Amino acid sequence: MTNSKIRPCTVSVKEVAILIGISKSTVYEYIKPTSRSYKKDFPRPFSYSDDGVGPSRWKLESIEEWVENRSKNYKGANHG
Repeated sequence: MTNSKIRPCTVSVKEVAILIGISKSTVYEYIKPTSRSYKKDFPRPFSYSDDGVGPSRWKLESIEEWVENRSKNYKGANHG
């Protein structure tokens, strides 16, 4: 058995907010189509419950990919 840390597969809204440096309410604005802050490419949450009620979770991998893509787009843009 190794002594490596287990990495979570899913993260909560609080963890998403911390990971990308925004508030929890902004995370929800990113996924709300009627919001001015709506991000079409932002990962969508899911719930483990069958009826969709319950805490929202995000796949950590999808959040990391979104951040990476945003970073690439920013670096590739002509700033100046």
